[in-house]
Amino acid sequence: MSENNLQTQLETALASIESLTAKNRELLSELKAAKAKARGAEIDPAEHEAVIAERDTLADKLAKAEKLAKADAERAAAALTEKDGALSRHLIDAGLTDALAKAGVLPQLMDGARAMLRAGAAVKAEAGVYGAYLGDKPLSQAVAEWAAGDVGKWYVAGGGNSGGGATGSRGGDGVVNPWAKESFNLTQQIQLTRTKPELAAQFKAAAGVK
Repeated sequence: MSENNLQTQLETALASIESLTAKNRELLSELKAAKAKARGAEIDPAEHEAVIAERDTLADKLAKAEKLAKADAERAAAALTEKDGALSRHLIDAGLTDALAKAGVLPQLMDGARAMLRAGAAVKAEAGVYGAYLGDKPLSQAVAEWAAGDVGKWYVAGGGNSGGGATGSRGGDGVVNPWAKESFNLTQQIQLTRTKPELAAQFKAAAGVK
C-alpha cells in the first residue's frame, strides 16, 4: 500500500471517528432525556411503556455506534502503524545505501552489507527531529566507522588489501579478492571462509567459483 493510500485511509478513518463521536454525544443526550422522562410521576402506563422502549432503542443505537467507533479507531491505528513502518524502512534503507556508497562499499557487496547493518538500525527522534541511527550513533557516522573496522574493510574497495606485503594483484575495482585469478591467495581464502563466511561466498560468486 502506498503512502498516499495510507494517508487517505487514515484521514477517512479519523473523519468517521469524529462523526461517530458527535453521534454518540447526541444519543447520550437523548438517552438522558428519556431516562428523566421515565422517572416522572405523572405518566400513564402506555406513555411509560413508550418511553421505556425509546430508551432501550437509544441504548441499542449507542452501543452500535460505540462498536463502530472502536472498529474505526483500530483501523486508523493499524493504518498509522503500517505507514510508520513503511516510512522507517524507507528512511533506514535510503540512509544505509547512501552511507555505504560514501564509505566506498563495492556495488556487488552492497546488498550483503545493507542486510547485515539493517538489523541494528532504527529510527529515533533527537530534539524533535527523526533520523536513522545504528546503535546510539547517526547512520552516516556509524557506517563510516564500520567500514573502517575489521569486518567492514572487506566490503570496501581496497580495504581488504593489507598493504605492500599483500599477495596478488588488485582487480579493476581496487579490492583484493583471494578467489580471483589475478589475486588468488589460499591463505586469505581460508581466513575469510572461517571468519566471514558470507563475505567469502560473495567473493566466490564474483570470481565464478562454486
